[in-house]
Amino acid sequence: MSIAHTPFYNVQHSPIGSFASFTLGYPGAKGGFGLELGRPANDSLYIGVQSRDGTCFEALPFFAGTEDPSRRYDQNAAEKQRAVLLPFAPQAITRRLGLATDTWQAGDLEFRIITQYRSVPDPESSRSSSSSLKAALVPAVWAELTIDNREGKLPRRAFFGYQGSDPYANMRHFHGPGDMIGIGQGTATALASRDKGLKAYQAFTVDRILNPELEDEIPFGLGGVAALTAQIPAGQKKSFRFALCFYRNGTATSGLPSTYFYNRFFSSIEEVARYALAQSSSVFTQARLADLSLQKSKLSPEQQWQLAHAVHSYYGSTQLLDCQKKPFWVVNEGEYRMLNTFDLTADQVFFELELNPWTVRNELDWFVKRYSYVDKVRFPGQSKEFPGGISFTHDMGIGNVISRPHWSSYEKQGLHGCFSHMTHEELVNWILCALLYVHRSGDKLWLKKIFPSSSVA
Repeated sequence: MSIAHTPFYNVQHSPIGSFASFTLGYPGAKGGFGLELGRPANDSLYIGVQSRDGTCFEALPFFAGTEDPSRRYDQNAAEKQRAVLLPFAPQAITRRLGLATDTWQAGDLEFRIITQYRSVPDPESSRSSSSSLKAALVPAVWAELTIDNREGKLPRRAFFGYQGSDPYANMRHFHGPGDMIGIGQGTATALASRDKGLKAYQAFTVDRILNPELEDEIPFGLGGVAALTAQIPAGQKKSFRFALCFYRNGTATSGLPSTYFYNRFFSSIEEVARYALAQSSSVFTQARLADLSLQKSKLSPEQQWQLAHAVHSYYGSTQLLDCQKKPFWVVNEGEYRMLNTFDLTADQVFFELELNPWTVRNELDWFVKRYSYVDKVRFPGQSKEFPGGISFTHDMGIGNVISRPHWSSYEKQGLHGCFSHMTHEELVNWILCALLYVHRSGDKLWLKKIFPSSSVA
């Protein structure tokens, strides 16, 4: 569906529980591969195809012009006339956003991004297999680039690549294992495929990739731009599938050390790519079914679009951590990056209860065992304190820093208004979320465990 007045708005395309996003939609270098960011990445993305007459290259408008970095190394180098890269005209671009897909159409190019919309098995349940958890938590999304050259008279070069913005890791290319080919930045992000006919290129600029000096030019290690390219013969239509991958190895948080839960299943970004590509057919099928379920709902087109956008944004903020050999489910508060802001836990509880109720239980348990406290109370206008009771913090930390026990990153003592303690509100939030969880799941054993002295009907 596309009910927005313009197709040019950013949408997050995210694995579940990876706090990562391939963001796309706003013109310029305003998206790309973002890992643990409070904003979209600022990468130039190159997704396009050679024009029918072969005189230029056309791409979706998600890149910015840059100077040729080769002048840092050779100041006497003369500018060479190279292929021209032009953005498609805005009026030539259409877009359809679904629950699990985001499809762009421009000229003879179609580009589709696919994300998972599915339940995550309970990691602490004996009924949850490692294979089902691995499939749900693979830190990757998928893309498909289709070029229709059936009316073309010339072969045309298609391309998909990016210029990463991480100052601590350079772009690279890789081959294998098997028939896999890919590009990436360091060990954190990568773009890979198993389709025949693709070649990996790396150069100072995208122009040097689109118009290489030698057809079999070896990828250049100093280059800050990398892409996968293919020739589409005249009279043919071809599609290529890609895995867009993320990976964070080792300790991910401070304050309380943890790793990403997906580290239990993957030891490198290449392993992520290989697995994701092997799962692409089933993921594409699930995505079509997810989109269809939304289309068949009773929601208006406007409501469908809002829900699809919200689901994409939610997944971009999720983080499943492996903490003290236990799962720790986190939803980051958007640009603020606060961990499990309780006000928002109460907002998204209905969505989580619909797909994976165990995440609500997990959040409530962490609030009880680490982020509860006993406070005193005063009557308005009086200084005398009286014994109070239990309540819960506003959040559990910020920016991958897990707060010390019984304290949030937000609240300060002795204040009114912003940054003050939210004792009453968070107590109400916990009670409401707990009641909703028990009502939806029927998990009275959990309720008895939390309140052992009470009688549970």
